[in-house]
Amino acid sequence: MVNLIDPIEYASAHGIVYVDLRYDSVFKQIFGMPGCEEDLLYLLQNILPEKNIVSLSLQQSEQTPDIPDGKKVIYDIFCESADGSKFVVEMQMGKQEDFADRMVFYSTFPIRNQVLRGGRTYKLKDVYVIALLNFILPGVPENDRVINHYSIRNEADSSIRLTRSVNYVTVELPKVKTDPASLTSGTNRLLYAIRDMGSFKTIPSEILGDERLQSIIKKSIFADMLSQYQLDYIAQVMSEIDEKSRFDTAMKDAVAEGMAKGVKEGMEKGLAEGMEKGLAKGMEKGLAEGMEKGMEKGMEKGMEKGMEKGMAKGIEKGKSEEKIAVARRMLENGFDLSSISLCTGLPAKEIEKLFL
Repeated sequence: MVNLIDPIEYASAHGIVYVDLRYDSVFKQIFGMPGCEEDLLYLLQNILPEKNIVSLSLQQSEQTPDIPDGKKVIYDIFCESADGSKFVVEMQMGKQEDFADRMVFYSTFPIRNQVLRGGRTYKLKDVYVIALLNFILPGVPENDRVINHYSIRNEADSSIRLTRSVNYVTVELPKVKTDPASLTSGTNRLLYAIRDMGSFKTIPSEILGDERLQSIIKKSIFADMLSQYQLDYIAQVMSEIDEKSRFDTAMKDAVAEGMAKGVKEGMEKGLAEGMEKGLAKGMEKGLAEGMEKGMEKGMEKGMEKGMEKGMAKGIEKGKSEEKIAVARRMLENGFDLSSISLCTGLPAKEIEKLFL
C-alpha cells in the first residue's frame, strides 16, 4: 500500500513557506504559463533594458530536430516580442560544464525556423538565449557582473560585430548582492527574490515594498498552490535531497578509498625509498669504513714487513762487514788469500779488490 504525503504537513515540517524559483518547473509555472506574460515581461525588461520590450507572447517551447537522431529540445520558456524578436529563457539550477555550447545549440532552432523556402532574404529577427544560472558559467573568464552579454564578434577587434541577430545573455545568480545599497535597484531586488525565495520564511522588507514583485511573491506561496503542484514540488525537493545524499555518500566513500589507497601507496613508496636509501647509505658507510680499516691494516702490515726486511738486511750487512774486518786482520797477520777465503767465506777476487 502506498503512503501518500500530505504536502502541507511536509512543508510545515521542513520549513517550506515559499517555493524555490530556481527549479525549472517552478520557474516555468511562475513566468512561463499563460496569464504570466506581465511577470515575464518585467523579468526581460530588467535583464535587457536596452531592448525596450513592450509586450510578449508565449510560443511553442518544444522544438524538433530535422534529422532522425537529432535531439529534441523543450525550452523552459520561448516567447516573442512585438517586433518579432525571439527569446529563449532558461533556468539552470545544477552546474553544467558545457552549458555555453548548450546555449549555442538552443539558438539554432529559432534561427533556422525564420528562413522559409522560396524566401528572398536571410535577414533574421533578433534571437536571444537568456540563461539564469545558479552557478558561474564555466569556460569563460570570471568577472563581477551579474548579467553578461555575448555575441559574434571579430576576434582581432571585439568592437566589430559580425551580426546583431544572435545574442547570448547569462544571469549568474550567485553574484547578486543583497546589501542595502544594491537593493535600491529593481533588477537586484527581482534577482534576489528569484534566487532566495525558497529560503524565505518572511519576505524581506526591501522586496515586500516593491509593487512589481507582488504578483511573483503571491504565486510563490506554497500553501496557495494547487495540490498537484505542491506534490510535484515536494517530489522535486525530495529527489534533490536524495541526489545530494547519494553524492555526499559517494564523495565520502571516494575520500575514504582515496585516503586508504594513498596511505598504502605512501607506505609502500616510503618503504622502498627507505630500503634504497638505507642500502646506499650502508654501502657508502661500509666502503668508507672498509677503506679506512684496510688502509690501517695495510699500513700496519707494511710497517711490520718493512721492519722485518730492514732488520734482515741490517743483519746481513753486519755479517758482511764482520767478514771483511776478519779478512783484513788475517791479511795483516800474513795469511795467504786461499786461507783467508776459506775462513771468511769471501771470494779471493773480492779480497783482492778490497785490500790489494
